[in-house]
Amino acid sequence: LTEDTPVDDPEMDVVSLEEAIERLLQEVTTRLRQLKPELLIEFRQGYIGPAMRSYGNMLRAADCPNDALSNKTAVLDLRLTSGKTPVHSDMLMWHYEDTPEAAAKEVIPTLITVPQISVLLDTLPQSHKAVLRHYLDFWRQYRSVLLDGYLWARHPESGYSQIGAQKDGTSVVTVWTDPVVAYTGGALVAVNAGAHGDLVLKNA
Repeated sequence: LTEDTPVDDPEMDVVSLEEAIERLLQEVTTRLRQLKPELLIEFRQGYIGPAMRSYGNMLRAADCPNDALSNKTAVLDLRLTSGKTPVHSDMLMWHYEDTPEAAAKEVIPTLITVPQISVLLDTLPQSHKAVLRHYLDFWRQYRSVLLDGYLWARHPESGYSQIGAQKDGTSVVTVWTDPVVAYTGGALVAVNAGAHGDLVLKNA
């Protein structure tokens, strides 16, 4: 509050805007959870922070349809700052006349999060359906590593050139602009999301 903050309006029951918002969220969340204890409450990026984790139980990237780079950066930023709160991608959309590889580039960034699919499956080309089925099957297979493992990322100044997760001797690494993947033991799965056709395994 400052010396210019109005405090004498008879319609105000709380003077501080921040305190009022917190009280509103507490009351709404408490009443909703009384009605349904396992209710899902989603907050979107842009108004997400540590305090919001006490009210919402799922966080979502901001709207960025057909923008794989923004989706990748958004979900990674949320994963790195949101503790154990589940993080969801923005709704995945792409142009149906684009190549299967272009469709894959929209899906791959969401592997480290919960993918939300928004393309119309009944009008999606078969080649795109195959891409989507492949990566969703892949996500199910490695979900424990991707969501619950130790998460790391390389070169944030370059939009994250590699993102990886490791758990119980298995590593999953997604590669964008840095095709050299360091092998540190155990099982390694490398996903090539870059424009280059080859990956190099270092120390393997």
